[in-house]
Amino acid sequence: MRLQIALNSARGRAQSLTSERLVNMFAEKAPEGAEAPVTVHGAPGMVTFADTAGGACRGLRSVSGVMYAVNGTNLYRIGSDGTASASLGTVPGTALVSMDTDGDILVVVTNPDAYTYTVSTATFAQIVDAAYGGAHSVIWMNQMFIFASATGHFVGATGGLLPFDPLLAASAEYAPDDIVGIARDHNEFLIYGQSTLESWQIVTVASATDYPLEAISGAIAEKGLAGPRAIVQLDNTTVWLDQHGIVRRLAGGYVPERISTEAIEHQLSSATLSTAEMLVYVIEGHECFALNTDVGTYVWDANTRLWHERESYGVSRWKAQCSVFAYGAWYVGSNADGVISRLDLDTHDENGDELIASMVFPPIVFGRDRFTVNMLELACDVGVGSVSVDPVVQLRLSRDGQDWGNGLQRGLGKSGERTKRVNWSRLGQWEKCHVRLDISDAYRRAIYAVYADITQDDR
Repeated sequence: MRLQIALNSARGRAQSLTSERLVNMFAEKAPEGAEAPVTVHGAPGMVTFADTAGGACRGLRSVSGVMYAVNGTNLYRIGSDGTASASLGTVPGTALVSMDTDGDILVVVTNPDAYTYTVSTATFAQIVDAAYGGAHSVIWMNQMFIFASATGHFVGATGGLLPFDPLLAASAEYAPDDIVGIARDHNEFLIYGQSTLESWQIVTVASATDYPLEAISGAIAEKGLAGPRAIVQLDNTTVWLDQHGIVRRLAGGYVPERISTEAIEHQLSSATLSTAEMLVYVIEGHECFALNTDVGTYVWDANTRLWHERESYGVSRWKAQCSVFAYGAWYVGSNADGVISRLDLDTHDENGDELIASMVFPPIVFGRDRFTVNMLELACDVGVGSVSVDPVVQLRLSRDGQDWGNGLQRGLGKSGERTKRVNWSRLGQWEKCHVRLDISDAYRRAIYAVYADITQDDR
């Protein structure tokens, strides 16, 4: 019989029911007529692109095709060959920043301070205008920078940044909750409060002192934002983590569509939601966002609408915490050092560190009847190693999906061993059997199915 392989991360409150999990692996629909309907591949690895020798990455942005990074307390320009400039300016603090650009001016907001780097003049400066009231977020849309603080939003002069006019300011209108974050979506300005969402639009103004935005009547929702960095643009819409730990996307008619599952929400129930962060990347047709929290990293794939997890070696979350598309590829910055990496599906480590792929299957059951597992055979890519290395896959079994037995290792085949069979025999008697596979060797991972020889025992 062919077993159902893991397609999703679905560890809920009752792990003995299912502990299904994908870590550093993701599902992809197989072509029609393939051996199995779905293939599970290894998640993209990380190839070192640049190293500023600074602290953790706090923000990445592309300005007219050139990458800029805030690493540690400095702003850097990163060339297409990975060469980092000397520091372009000092950006105090340790938290993630908000960044946007008009194509020449790059604005960096640190809450409450803000800084600008002007590419055409190579000048860096702190915003010290008396009318600048402090902000935690900034976006550029319709020829103006829009800033937001907890109490309101304001714009720079139309067509530029300075000077600020204290009259060019407004506050959210629908509810009195503080503004947590902002976004740009289809020429509309989204204002996320602690428990509400409202949308504003650009309006034609009669004079330079008129505010160029107004609230759209009825464009509201009773869903807030967990934290200022827990929001991204993905799949032609806005995705965010709300104040209750539910991940949502903006559907038609300003409807906040729930895309998280009960299992993901159970995992997030112990997270500090206000510090959650999102980053986005697209690779071979898979549009993904990663939700980083203090309890783990959860990735949603808009292509399959399935969840998987990321873990970096030695920690419980993914070390990537900022992303940008530049030079024809997606890049991520590290939460631990000044390394900026290119995401690559043909790389199976993270900057030389192990990238351990794990798959926990839905449990094998025959009602309440006991059964014997005579053999399991893995259908996967084989012969993926080198001429001298036979990469190893490790099988572990569990009765409850939590306590796992000793690992049983099998090789995936040295280079050219295309007919190698990967199987385990005499695996014991069970009433419920959870199956887990782990791969740490830095070679291609692609799993299609598991075939089982199982005997249903006499009652």
